[in-house]
Amino acid sequence: GEDMCLGSCKAHTGFCIETKPKHCACSTCGFDLHSEACWGTCDYPSTCALVTNSTCACTTCGWATPAQDKCVGICNAGTFCSQAKEDSKCTCRNDACSYDYATHKCLGTCSHGSGMCIEYKPEKCACESCAYDYGYDKVCMLIRRP
Repeated sequence: GEDMCLGSCKAHTGFCIETKPKHCACSTCGFDLHSEACWGTCDYPSTCALVTNSTCACTTCGWATPAQDKCVGICNAGTFCSQAKEDSKCTCRNDACSYDYATHKCLGTCSHGSGMCIEYKPEKCACESCAYDYGYDKVCMLIRRP
């Protein structure tokens, strides 16, 4: 089998994770070198996520992976967890439709009847009823209004 940290931690001391090479510790929210992910429990609405490429913390919005290719978190209604700029952290944003540099996709919802959130120009997003989508390189996506 593969080497990993085994054992159980007392209540409220978290998970048994590999905090340094071949060194195990109980952590309430920490980066596990074995799984290359954050492990832990946080008080709602916080999530145990990466705030740098190797530091986990209880945060409303952070990265899911060290590759920083996905933001995770629980944001208030009407906001979503995404990366606003190439070199920024994941934050709760209230833009209805905007570009997420973590996933390199447009994220957000458009109000009913205003179309779909699409990448109408590279790295630019808008609610459009019919436009060329650079995100999918598809031809005109037509939304039929009910």
